[in-house]
Amino acid sequence: MGLPPITKDTDKNDNQNICLISEDRKYKTSTFSNEGSFCSLNSNTMTQQEPKLTAAMTHSAQLSKPSAIPTTIVNRSDKSVRHTAYLGENNTMMSNTKTIAEIVREGKWNKQKQDDEWIRVQRKRTRNRFMGHRGKAILEPGNKFKAAEIKIPIYIYNVSKEVSVCDIHAYIKTKTTLDVDIEKITMKIKKDYESYKIFIPKHKLELFMSDEFWPEGVAYRRFFDFKQRVNGNAYKNTENNQKAI
Repeated sequence: MGLPPITKDTDKNDNQNICLISEDRKYKTSTFSNEGSFCSLNSNTMTQQEPKLTAAMTHSAQLSKPSAIPTTIVNRSDKSVRHTAYLGENNTMMSNTKTIAEIVREGKWNKQKQDDEWIRVQRKRTRNRFMGHRGKAILEPGNKFKAAEIKIPIYIYNVSKEVSVCDIHAYIKTKTTLDVDIEKITMKIKKDYESYKIFIPKHKLELFMSDEFWPEGVAYRRFFDFKQRVNGNAYKNTENNQKAI
C-alpha cells in the first residue's frame, strides 16, 4: 500500500503568478493574466500575504530587483568634461577647471613677420668703472693749479749717429714746448744706428706715440725694463738680461 497521489491545484496556479515589487522596501503581490498583461493590485491579498511573502522570498528574488542608484548622464561631446574630473559621493561634477593644454589651444598667438634682412647682434661690453678721464683746459698765467708731472720712458731707435742729444731736445722743444730728459743707450753690440730713452709726461703719451710727430724713418715704442725686481729697487741679473746688455 502506498500513499495516495497528491493532487495539484493547477487551475489557480496557471492563472495567477506571484510577482515581487520593491516599493519603499515593502513587498506586494500582483496578478498576471495568461496573455502577460498587467492586472491591478488586490489590496486584500496584499495585506494578508505580506508576512508570508517576506519569509518565502528567495535569494534570486532579491537580486531580480536591485535598488535604483542615482546616476548622472554626461554628454561626451562636451569638451569641458575630462577624465580628470572628480566625482563626489553623489556622482556630481565637483570641478570644471580647464587644463593648461586647453588654455594654450584656445589662446591667440601673434604670428611673427618674416624679415629677410640681417639683424646685428652685439655682445654687451663690460665697462670699467674705475677708468677716469683727463682734463684739457689751458692754464692761465699765474695759476698754480696743475696736474702732477708723472714721467714715463719711451724708446726711440734707428737714429743717425750724427744726431746728438741736444738736437733731439731742441726738436721736441719746438714741437711741444716741453722740457724732457733724454738718455743715450750704450749697446754691447755696436750697430749702424743709435737709440735713446726719453722721459715724457704721462698725460702726453698719445702725442708722442703718433707717426706724424717723429721724423721719417725714426722708430719708437714704449720702453720696457726686462730686469727682474727683487726686494724693492734691487735687480736680479739673469742670463737673458746679460745677453741683452
